[in-house]
Amino acid sequence: MLENKVISVKWSNPDSSIAPPEIVCPICGQVWEKEGKAEVTPCKHLRLRIVDNFDPEWFGEWNYDKLKQKIDDIDLDVNPNIDIMDVLKNIKSEDMDTIAELETHGLACGPVHTIVLYGLKSGK
Repeated sequence: MLENKVISVKWSNPDSSIAPPEIVCPICGQVWEKEGKAEVTPCKHLRLRIVDNFDPEWFGEWNYDKLKQKIDDIDLDVNPNIDIMDVLKNIKSEDMDTIAELETHGLACGPVHTIVLYGLKSGK
């Protein structure tokens, strides 16, 4: 079992957008995302991003095939009730040792709840 560190952050803004103004790497402080921008600007620590259990995005130059296969085997589209956080915490990978979970709550056309998971490699 992987001894992943887990960082959990909850963001609630009932008067505005559901997203924080900026999302930064908890290791180096680089801004990954800015409110209103669709693109992600990864730093050397960011390995993986999963929004609401769908379509993992992979970042950096490392061999993520084994990890990708384990996630693909779950088929999150068919099994939406699987908690991907539990899956990530139990995957052994030398290239990912920290999971940051961002849970946001806010209002759009009604209440909106989103969970974004970031897989990180601390150090180098």
